[in-house]
Amino acid sequence: MVETDSTGWNFSGASCEYEGESAGVSIENGESIYIDSGDSVTCSFINSVIMPKLTVTKVVINDNGRTKTVEEFPLFVGDNPVASGILNELNPGIYTVSETEDVNYQKTITGDCDAGGNITLNPGDVKSCTITNNDIAPIEEENTEIQGTITVTKVVINNNGGTKTVADFPLFVNTTPVTSGEAASFDAGTYTISETQQSGYTAVISGDCAEGSIVLLAGDEKNCTITNDDVAQESSSGGSGGGGGGGGQVFTITSSNSTGGLVNPLGSLSVASGNSYTVTIAPDSGFQIADVLVDGSSVGSQTTYTFSNISANHTISASFSVIPIIAGESTSTENPIPVPTPTPTPTPTPEVNTTNPQPPTNSPDISDSGATDINNDVEVTLQEPPVETIAENGTNLNQPAALGESDGANAFLQWIGANWLWLLILILLLLAAYWYYQYTKKNQTIPS
Repeated sequence: MVETDSTGWNFSGASCEYEGESAGVSIENGESIYIDSGDSVTCSFINSVIMPKLTVTKVVINDNGRTKTVEEFPLFVGDNPVASGILNELNPGIYTVSETEDVNYQKTITGDCDAGGNITLNPGDVKSCTITNNDIAPIEEENTEIQGTITVTKVVINNNGGTKTVADFPLFVNTTPVTSGEAASFDAGTYTISETQQSGYTAVISGDCAEGSIVLLAGDEKNCTITNDDVAQESSSGGSGGGGGGGGQVFTITSSNSTGGLVNPLGSLSVASGNSYTVTIAPDSGFQIADVLVDGSSVGSQTTYTFSNISANHTISASFSVIPIIAGESTSTENPIPVPTPTPTPTPTPEVNTTNPQPPTNSPDISDSGATDINNDVEVTLQEPPVETIAENGTNLNQPAALGESDGANAFLQWIGANWLWLLILILLLLAAYWYYQYTKKNQTIPS
């Protein structure tokens, strides 16, 4: 009797029972039994499953600057953690191979697992899967900085007896002091490079700011150099000398400003002949540029001025004025002081001269049309409107106070005295109208 093995199963043993016997006879693999004619024998075969095996291997590639290792990527078969490269005996079934991922690494699954890590294990299977992690090159982030850097370097040449050093020439970007050779960060914008110059030295600005000013964009790295060279001193022997020193000539630019703003560079600076020099003018908060004078002549309210091809001494000065504040507005957002609105002054009323009034020369004539013809001379005095004084709390100091009872009576009597003539005319008109009414009523004809 022979059994054909199934894949994934092992023959463990068999037993046969003859009819009428209480116990079977165990049969080892390869043994034979004898059956006589008429015997009834039942044989049972026992098979055991061969457990499938799975190996999961981790591979890490760091070729773009990352540094993670195999141990930093835990591996799993289903929910069970496994070690890389170790054979794992599992029950037959469907499994998912996975890992703890890292977004900076690209994962690829190969071998007997599909791309998603799924695998079916049948009895007797011996399978393997590999998870490869390859580091991703860092993405270059877009430059979101709003600043750039400016490096100002000072060079001092002493070949004509001068003794000054770099420390004797303080450096500035606008009004900010900077150290020679060290990069300084600034917001994007336009800047002026300057120094505190020393007499007897020429100054030449080169590099990214050859004209003394520079436009800085976000992320820029600008470099400027200011070179100071000592000037040979002319001999004073032999009389008054004759003429200048030619190519080594140095001129002075003197700048000044009033309160309310800043001229930069400020003070007296020496500039070599033929060079250009730019001065910036900036008002303080709440001020505006009123005027800029160059060598005593106005050039308007400019924010920058450049001396080109310098061949003489020059002066530049700036004046500033306060920006006018419109009533009801304030330049400060903290505890603004309300600006009072003056009470309008009423239009002056002509003043009738009551001291010596002129009576009318003719009585009113109302015989025809009822119109009034008045011929009289009235003296009218026009007064200047009073000047109003506004206190800090907004009160009109010239506005009269409310009248009391006695004041009101006096004011009424004063009004009567000032307007008695007009009142008289009004009374006469009313009497004339009443007379006319009575007359027409009396002479009215009643139809029969």
